[in-house]
Amino acid sequence: MKVAADPVIRFDSCSKAFSGRKVLDAVTFEVRRGEILFVLGRSGMGKSVTLKHIIGMMQPDSGRVQVLGRDLPDGLQEVRRRCGMVFQQPALIDSLTVLENVGFGLRHLPPAEIRSRVLEVMDRVRLGDDLPGILDKLPAALSYGMQKRVSLARTLAPRPEILLFDEPTTGLDPITTRAINRLIEELSRSLAVTSVVVSHDMGCALEIADRILVLDEGRILALGTVDEIRRHPSSLIREFLAEELSR
Repeated sequence: MKVAADPVIRFDSCSKAFSGRKVLDAVTFEVRRGEILFVLGRSGMGKSVTLKHIIGMMQPDSGRVQVLGRDLPDGLQEVRRRCGMVFQQPALIDSLTVLENVGFGLRHLPPAEIRSRVLEVMDRVRLGDDLPGILDKLPAALSYGMQKRVSLARTLAPRPEILLFDEPTTGLDPITTRAINRLIEELSRSLAVTSVVVSHDMGCALEIADRILVLDEGRILALGTVDEIRRHPSSLIREFLAEELSR
């Protein structure tokens, strides 16, 4: 897919350490408007930390993060309003119905408009066939896969410009994993949003990413298109590719 050249996210020489161990080490990259960027790497290599810097949940020890033209943490409230994050776990509020969960970020709107927006995003995440019966259910009454979709619908409801996914297919069976991956691509394209996906799933990245960023030991090992990553000589990337081919 052709994406706009102007970046909406910039990391400029960002470093972050925990207990003296650098998780990000002078990391510099940009995310272009309208693209799907996958961030891959082994566990503990800074993937989720990178994502949390974009939404201001963490700040670099040195360097600069800029989102939507704003240097963080300045303008953080506006950036968070324009970004949506889907966490590893659905993180739904157990005591609220599906309708209340999905409409949680819309409480400033009239009830009729909230319901209309909820129905719209539920349809987008392929839960439209389950309406209206699902709206009054509590999260515990839903399958884990359905909870993940409801969580995604909640993220979409405020109409963000940037979507951030932290291991969105964790704990899902292969069929549901493929469905969620296809949904990420469809939503990113149809809504014309910028998406950053932290994942271990090389197969999904190869299928739907515009570009792939691979982190290792806190540094960028590779950043390129799918074809460029397929040709990359790094042994770690070759291992990722070999594991995908063996499935």
